[in-house]
Amino acid sequence: MENTTKSAAQIAREHNISPQLLRNRIKKGMSIEDAVKECINIRDARTASGSTPHKSSRSGQGEIEFSGETYASFSAACQALGLRESSAYTKRKRLMDDGYSLESASRAVLEEAATCGVQRRKRTPVMIHGISYDSQLEAAGALGLAMGSINARRTRDKLSFEEAVRVLLEAKTSDYIYGIPCTTHSWTELRDAISGTQDYQLSEDGNKITATISLPGDIAIHYTIFMTVSGFLSFHFQNLEFLTDYDVNELNSRYIGVKFLREADNTVSVRYDMPVMGRVQSDLAQFFKIRNFIFNIISSLYHE
Repeated sequence: MENTTKSAAQIAREHNISPQLLRNRIKKGMSIEDAVKECINIRDARTASGSTPHKSSRSGQGEIEFSGETYASFSAACQALGLRESSAYTKRKRLMDDGYSLESASRAVLEEAATCGVQRRKRTPVMIHGISYDSQLEAAGALGLAMGSINARRTRDKLSFEEAVRVLLEAKTSDYIYGIPCTTHSWTELRDAISGTQDYQLSEDGNKITATISLPGDIAIHYTIFMTVSGFLSFHFQNLEFLTDYDVNELNSRYIGVKFLREADNTVSVRYDMPVMGRVQSDLAQFFKIRNFIFNIISSLYHE
């Protein structure tokens, strides 16, 4: 496909396929080309069977023509243009209350979207455990938390978004069992994806990944990555014996979510536990965010 910067809605519109179906295939890790091909096959199969995937259950909904295309319903046209249906129906009802007919109100809503573009909600950047996210929704998704749970905790305990997330994450990580790697389907896929991007080495049993950070001055920090029995991806950095107990306590206060530990053998290590969503591309992106965040912390310690 020549233009890979097009949105899923634009590509879907060009091929007369479902934008939502296309987005779902891309989220599962399929390339745009393969996702389009599969969506076209599904569309053709539905057509051959007489199935109409975008028919609306709303009363008074029939085919609608717009910009030379015929859609099964107003709902289908909204999907093709990337409009949120709830917002589109609200706008249309407001126009009809002002005297527009059903047809003219529908067309006005679609023309506004085509001319001005889809209006997105203003994003509120947030920082959780030192990791920056473009929006609250992105943070919730990356951390494996439901927005409903976060909002409920915020209302109940009068917390900020960041505070509510930290409380929920602490509850999820309270039963960690370290040192016992867990082999799951999601870990196998994510492990292979991580190993294919850097010079990582799999341990003999295949349940851990080992790697080394090389810092200026011939300093090497060894670390392992594995899935815990609690379903989190655990980063374990070692060889930080130059840190005193005072340093460990001070760093734990400074970097919420990063755990600086003095182990039983008197060595000092750093741990970070990342929720795994089971969507490889999303988990891989979150993996690199966290890895780079911890790299920066460790690098800064050698320059303080």
